[in-house]
Amino acid sequence: MITRKKRLSAFFIAFLCVQMMTPLAFAAERDVKINTPFPNIVLDIGQYAEFKINLINNGQEEEVLDLSLSGPLDWEYSIKSGRYLVKSVYLDVNESKSVIFEAVPPSGEDSGLYTFMVYAESRDGKLSKSLTVQVELMATIAESGIRVSTPYPSIEGAAGQDFEFSVEVVNKDTKDMTIDFTALHPPNWQVTFKPRFSDNLIRSLEFKGGASEVLNMLISPPPGVAPGYYDIEMKAESDEYSSSLVFSIYLIGTYSLEFIPSNGRLSLDAQQGKASVISLNVNNTGTAPLKSVIFLSDQPVGWDVEFDTTEIPLLDRSGSRQVRARISPPTDAIPGDYIMKLYSSIQKEGISESINYRVTVKGDVSWGFVGIGIIVVLAVALVGIVWRLGRR
Repeated sequence: MITRKKRLSAFFIAFLCVQMMTPLAFAAERDVKINTPFPNIVLDIGQYAEFKINLINNGQEEEVLDLSLSGPLDWEYSIKSGRYLVKSVYLDVNESKSVIFEAVPPSGEDSGLYTFMVYAESRDGKLSKSLTVQVELMATIAESGIRVSTPYPSIEGAAGQDFEFSVEVVNKDTKDMTIDFTALHPPNWQVTFKPRFSDNLIRSLEFKGGASEVLNMLISPPPGVAPGYYDIEMKAESDEYSSSLVFSIYLIGTYSLEFIPSNGRLSLDAQQGKASVISLNVNNTGTAPLKSVIFLSDQPVGWDVEFDTTEIPLLDRSGSRQVRARISPPTDAIPGDYIMKLYSSIQKEGISESINYRVTVKGDVSWGFVGIGIIVVLAVALVGIVWRLGRR
């Protein structure tokens, strides 16, 4: 038989076990990971390193992680998101975010393998992670009489805009030379060159021995080009020497929506209590696919507007879909003109297009016949009264 003393002892032991296990369970609830898809990259002359750093909160608590870096002396390195430097990252439960780690080697840095550390530490200091990334600089190749370099060989921007790179060209020879400039680029792209402080477009320049010049390379993508990475190779050539440099552009898709009547008309005639159907075209006029296109309406009280589909899940670039709207005036609608708005919207991107539609309500034809009958009856009665009065 279990005595009261034994029961108390068992309870006390169980209580101690729970207390000892609680910190372990609590610790297991916090879990942060840090990684990058390409931890080791190779740089050519004139390039800089760029790593995408992923931070993932797999724990059961919100986390604010302070970010720090370490690396070789004389290098310039930072963590960015867009144009902004990032010092800390907030992560909700089961949330992930990405930042960009940039590392720029100093001019004339020796070839070799360079190691950097990215640190992420929670505000309370109880959680910390680190990530090692490496940059390998190519061995310096004996330079020709022309050197081409740029501080930023890669640019990101929206499709539909122009891009500009700053390029330094150096005549490393002691004698004068004429250097011609050309570019290899995707079809229908336009690439031009001009001196830094001039608006004149050029194809070549005269260089004194040992002289240098900064050029602006202007790049115009064609309209409607698809999002993605594009490379442009610049070439600088003289009679004896040549040099080249590859530039990269990452195009972000643009979001644009067109919402128009299929027949081009913005009005229709309708009968009281009867539905009228109109066709509408939804066109993707941007460079990125459109997701979750929904349809809404704003109509007078008592009216009913129903679309044959409430949402288009995906509309590809240059894609077009036709939807139908069923418009029904109430049975007691007063004949006349009514204005309603039809909307096509992508709420996630903040895009909305609307159509102002004029609906003219006609009265029921049967009531017209009733009115004519009443007029005829009144006319006959009036003729009868006049005839009787005339006989008297």
